[in-house]
Amino acid sequence: MGYERCYALPMGFGKATEGKGLVHIVWAPQKENLAHSSIGGSLFHAGWGSAIETLQHGHVLVVLPFIFYQGLNARLLVEKGIAIEVKKMDRLVEMT
Repeated sequence: MGYERCYALPMGFGKATEGKGLVHIVWAPQKENLAHSSIGGSLFHAGWGSAIETLQHGHVLVVLPFIFYQGLNARLLVEKGIAIEVKKMDRLVEMT
C-alpha cells in the first residue's frame, strides 16, 4: 500500500505490520469503517461531521480536540454525556 513512501511512518513499517491490521495513509472510508461490527467507538478531533457519523452508528465518542472550535464541540458533547474527552499532555516522552 505504499507504506515505505509515507514519511510519517518509520522505515520497515509495512513489512513489520503486514497482515496484522489495517492502516489507511490517505483518507479512510469512515462510514464503512464505523459500520463494521468490530468497531465499538471512535477517537476523533470533535468535528461535527465525525460526531454525527459516529453517533449514527451508536458508538462511543472519544474526542481529542486540536483547534479552537473543536474544543467547544468537545465540551458540549462531554457536558451532554455523549462523549469522553482525552486531555492533551505536553511532553509525554522526554526528549534528550
